[in-house]
Amino acid sequence: MLKEHLIIALCVLGLFSCQGGGKQQSEDTSSHVAPPVYLGTVPCGDCDGIELSITLDDSIHATYMSEVAGYVREISKVTYTVKDGILTLNSPDIPERFALGDGTLTILDANGNKIKGDQSSHYILRKRQPYNFPGTYTFASPQEGDSSHRSLLISPEGDKYLISISGSQLLGKEHSDLVELGTLRRDTIFVPLGESSEGVMLCIAPSHDQLGVTVFTKKDSEILSRVAYIDGRVPIPETYYKSTITKNSIGGITSEMTLEDIFKRVPAAQIELKEEQGEFADDKYNVYTIYTRYFESLLSISPKKRADMKQRVNRVIVLNPLFHTEQDITTASTFGDIKQAYSITRIEPDKKDIVVVVDDLRASFSIPKSKLPATWWDEKTKTVNSSQIPSSAPIRNFVLRWE
Repeated sequence: MLKEHLIIALCVLGLFSCQGGGKQQSEDTSSHVAPPVYLGTVPCGDCDGIELSITLDDSIHATYMSEVAGYVREISKVTYTVKDGILTLNSPDIPERFALGDGTLTILDANGNKIKGDQSSHYILRKRQPYNFPGTYTFASPQEGDSSHRSLLISPEGDKYLISISGSQLLGKEHSDLVELGTLRRDTIFVPLGESSEGVMLCIAPSHDQLGVTVFTKKDSEILSRVAYIDGRVPIPETYYKSTITKNSIGGITSEMTLEDIFKRVPAAQIELKEEQGEFADDKYNVYTIYTRYFESLLSISPKKRADMKQRVNRVIVLNPLFHTEQDITTASTFGDIKQAYSITRIEPDKKDIVVVVDDLRASFSIPKSKLPATWWDEKTKTVNSSQIPSSAPIRNFVLRWE
């Protein structure tokens, strides 16, 4: 029974219907518009959160899915009605009523009221935003001691998409690759692997948090293991994160987005707000840290002013080494790596660090003074002596400044 639920759930996640033998339905859905999907992660007493997905398949039918940390709990095909701004799912086993908002569904309590408290925002499901598939993605295993890293490249190829997946250090294999063409139908890319009717269909859909994509297949053993091989060539984990850093973007977040734009995509459960103190007593600012679905930190963002969701992001702090620039600079890079990859604009002293500024990337890198020799400061010129900075000096902070 668990296998059946897993297969159904992953197919629903991609918003398409599956049939046996690894084949998709014969109906051509390429011209169909994807139905609206509402996503959120609601609080859970004994887990990190329950991911909810409600797809309004048509004017009366909906698909409801709940998932906990990668394990499917429930998939239901239900009917629904809308009256006086309240959407009601006709099922005794799932939350029944939701308040309709502008691109939102808000879970109501047993009395038909909105849930209040510190986590009230976690009960709001937001409409999935249009997803831009092309880009470079990275998966890093959350399992301690697993050094395998996989990358996914999606690029347009005529009316199709070229899908390239590479892996390293997995199950004794030094390297494995897959390169195939896929077709976009609704909001899922379908990649047929193998020529026979028993071939595997690889599916790529926007992830629940819309920070990347979920990659999955329909083979029972592949789904249950969550790490699969296609003809022994390539591992298929669940979530790949969009991972390239440019001077105007990090992953799927761009400098043109407002906080509101970002929060429409990422569930509230994956965002933590803290107020931090600047140099002066009245200099306070908000820092929003964004996490993966497993609550590993990815990045933090800050606007210039507090409590204004219409603002664009002013500063980004990169917190996870899966993000990389086009010259492969990450949080794990060194001063020597930066110097080789970019033209350094200037180097400035700070309280505990020296700050390496790269204008071409709109970025700065902090290197601890404790990792430098005493000769790093030129007393005569009152400047940083870059020739005395060891190439091996590590980065403490990797910051993007967009405004």
